[in-house]
Amino acid sequence: MYPFALPFTINCTGYFPTYSDVCSKTPDWEKILKTDQVLFDISSVDKNRILPSKPAFDGNYPKDDFVEMPFCDSSRWLTIKSKICDTLFENFNELQAAIASYCPSIKSMKCLVAFFIAYPEEKVNFFESLLFKMQKILKNSPKVLTEAPCLLKNGMNKSIWITQEQCATALVLSFFFCWPESSIRWSQSKNATYNMMNFDHIFQYPSSYNDQIFPRLQCFLHYFKRVTNERPVGVISLKRVSAYEFPDLKDKSKKWHDVCFVPDGLIEDQGRNNVQVDFADEFIGGLTLRWDTLQEEIRFLISPELTVAQLFFEKMSDSEAIIITGAERFSRYSGYSKSFRFRGNFVDTQIRDCYRRKCTQILAIDAVNYR
Repeated sequence: MYPFALPFTINCTGYFPTYSDVCSKTPDWEKILKTDQVLFDISSVDKNRILPSKPAFDGNYPKDDFVEMPFCDSSRWLTIKSKICDTLFENFNELQAAIASYCPSIKSMKCLVAFFIAYPEEKVNFFESLLFKMQKILKNSPKVLTEAPCLLKNGMNKSIWITQEQCATALVLSFFFCWPESSIRWSQSKNATYNMMNFDHIFQYPSSYNDQIFPRLQCFLHYFKRVTNERPVGVISLKRVSAYEFPDLKDKSKKWHDVCFVPDGLIEDQGRNNVQVDFADEFIGGLTLRWDTLQEEIRFLISPELTVAQLFFEKMSDSEAIIITGAERFSRYSGYSKSFRFRGNFVDTQIRDCYRRKCTQILAIDAVNYR
């Protein structure tokens, strides 16, 4: 058990190892490949670019057990490529019309328009530089995401290993509304079992939400600037942990590990070397791609790679947890909820482990109210 960074005041005594102290020093890919899904070529992990697991996307996989990829529907993907990748956009109307050609639910992008009016320098950078770089990533995405990730469903104990470049590609696909959401599992229905993945909510909120949406857009656009200017070369693992029975908490004969609660500071600062507990929504990521900005959403916004978890994980039950290791932090911030604000670039100096993951580990649990 590692020390947690939580906003509680509990005195700690004794030595508690950091994540970098206890993580493996020598990689054991053979063991990992037996149980987990690795979406990249392990022989390239120590090179300047980590290569995907296959040379090109293979669409032959059972859709009920794997993420439905944007390239599976060849007709829709050809439309996306022709409307987005091969077009030089000069204004919002052109971009909205292009997206609406394959995503008719998009009626407007009024929140994005309002954001660029409020921040004209962002508009200039977007249309003169960033958009073109994101279009290139979109066009190349079938060569980066060459294998459909499996769906990590209830009751499973399994990990997905993915590169930071693949995470960036997945989020660019989200920005352009490319992830298919025809399945009920990603719908807003009460029967939905997975979180939303596209950016449609962020772009379409009315002006009354601007103060909460604008900082979101700043975090994501800043992330896209960073990853398009310099390709990230790390690895992230995302693990579902399912307990088949609860321990007997009344059994005094059982030995429990000590836990240290850090009383001061922010979880991502003072707790950066510890396991960081995310009091998560049952749908991992919560409202990150919508409007609320509480503990989970803030952690995901300053480390957008965490948002990719929304693709894989079925909603958590009370006996489950999600562990994400290796996500990089890109942004500074201040505030909480309606006062949350983007405060600029953050350079994450955290060391990497033997698997090339940042030594940052987040434990997500859907907290149960026992009152």
